[in-house]
Amino acid sequence: MVIGAGLPISRAVLCIVAQILGGISAAAVIEALLPGDLVVGTGLGGGCTTVQGLFLEMFLTAQLVITIFMLANEKTKATFLAPLGIGMSLFIAHLAGVYYTGASMNPARSFGPSVVTHHFDNYHWIYWVGPFLGAILATGFYKLLKVLEYETANPDQDIDLTCSHREDTSRFSCTADLSAPIERKELSQTRINTQSSGLSRSKDSDLESAPPLQSKVLVRQATGSSQSEDHIRPITT
Repeated sequence: MVIGAGLPISRAVLCIVAQILGGISAAAVIEALLPGDLVVGTGLGGGCTTVQGLFLEMFLTAQLVITIFMLANEKTKATFLAPLGIGMSLFIAHLAGVYYTGASMNPARSFGPSVVTHHFDNYHWIYWVGPFLGAILATGFYKLLKVLEYETANPDQDIDLTCSHREDTSRFSCTADLSAPIERKELSQTRINTQSSGLSRSKDSDLESAPPLQSKVLVRQATGSSQSEDHIRPITT
């Protein structure tokens, strides 16, 4: 997971320690609850040799890890079914390997019971080296699929469009929120410039089209003591 899925090293170390402690604790609880000897350990059987056991653990682990990569790490429409698919992969691996190696696929699975029973077989190392090699094999295969862009073999078939739409909507909203103040400022400045230019053009057109100012001056002239007449004399300025 560190190499293939980008899991931080610090978190990976914590997960390894937690799994080892969990394996030891679970084996101790089972031994305390049930009578008789603890018989949940892993070991070679069915005439399987050490080398065969090593490669069986490697390939079983690779099959499980590639399933985890493709169902859990790759976000598709089937991501919500990842636990079911991973569980089925683990079940198939046990059907294929439990008779020959115990189908450990995890060093903590073999290390815990061995610690509680104080018994380590001389081939116990295959339960550490085998899963490690299997994880590297699965990671290399997964990286190869990514380099070859396996998604293009059937475009848009496995993409979660709903999730992508939500991400695009969220990204658009975030961008809009960030750019809104700038857009409002630019819009206000544009309006001010438009109004200023409009006023300038209006003044110029009014000055060009306005008729000469005429004022009417009322001149009252007396023509006699009993008659009066108003004369309007236009004055052009």
